[in-house]
Amino acid sequence: MIASLRTVLVTTDFSELAADAIGYAYAAVAEGGTVHLLHVLELHALGSAPNPLYAHYAPGHAPSPEERDRIHATCAERLRALVPAGAEARQIRTEVHVLDDPDVGGAIVRAADECDAALICIASHGRSALVRSVLGSVAQSVLGSTHRPVLVTRPTRRADKNDYVKS
Repeated sequence: MIASLRTVLVTTDFSELAADAIGYAYAAVAEGGTVHLLHVLELHALGSAPNPLYAHYAPGHAPSPEERDRIHATCAERLRALVPAGAEARQIRTEVHVLDDPDVGGAIVRAADECDAALICIASHGRSALVRSVLGSVAQSVLGSTHRPVLVTRPTRRADKNDYVKS
């Protein structure tokens, strides 16, 4: 039996590598299926240091509710801009999600559970084991926390970065 993926969750940090994961998510989902585009914000709490990877969201302070709403709206708009042009022709529905959670990996797994994703697509920045042991790895966290299939895209050294056909 060949599986038909009706619902795929893909997460992005808005990097070029994450854009490749989005391409794979749309390639994997069946015609007429749904892709859930997710971005998880690690907005720090007042009095704690921001994660340096996400410090651009909250420069030196916890955001006010109004700032938080603006950040969410901006991220949702950026997510909608990442929908490939060919998605509509394949009748693929896209739902965008912006979540606040200091546990990015846990938020991804919970979002996949909530939308009953048949597949999770996530990019890995391919950091070394030493750096991963210090900083942690969102991809590793997701792999260790879910029973769902996970497609992990990684940086490549090939000149042709994509094996899938963009439409």
